[in-house]
Amino acid sequence: MPHLEYALPSEPLREFVSVYYRLTCPEPLVVDGERAAIAQLRMATGGRVTLHMPDGSSTVCTGAVLVGPTTAAVRFEIEGPFHMFGMGITAAGWGAFTHASAADFVDKVVPAATVFPRIEERMALLRTLDTLPQMTAAADEIIQGFVDQVSPEMVEFTRMVDAWLASSVSPMVTDLHAQSDLSERQLTRRVKQL
Repeated sequence: MPHLEYALPSEPLREFVSVYYRLTCPEPLVVDGERAAIAQLRMATGGRVTLHMPDGSSTVCTGAVLVGPTTAAVRFEIEGPFHMFGMGITAAGWGAFTHASAADFVDKVVPAATVFPRIEERMALLRTLDTLPQMTAAADEIIQGFVDQVSPEMVEFTRMVDAWLASSVSPMVTDLHAQSDLSERQLTRRVKQL
């Protein structure tokens, strides 16, 4: 039976990582689906999974992959035994961890090394750890290094957009524009980037 565990990052990092998770699947084949979600960094330490993206493309994933933000449900086929550690990356996390535009990764799966330098070294560390608490502590330490160098302006921008999104069931773009000192074009570009 597949087993999925969740853990929260340390309090100061929750603005950048929504959740950590560990999936273990001893079965030879599991087919299921997941809802549309924010970007995910997933590090498989055994087995492989095929992701069927909303646009109809399929990607066989082994090792570390970045699953960009998705716009619809994603179907997957796990070939086990499968072991994976992953994390949800918030908009502020995207800005802290990458120098790429999130818009370029919507509904895409790419090798994590495309965006995250030295990911293979970090994978080697994860392979030596046995429990989710150990993996979470190691991930917190790695992420803290990124957060220590983050732009306060970027974090404030993501907070403003998050507050706008939470302000109404159907928030008006004009309200966001009124809160920002950016032109409409700059605001659109910045939101797509994060």
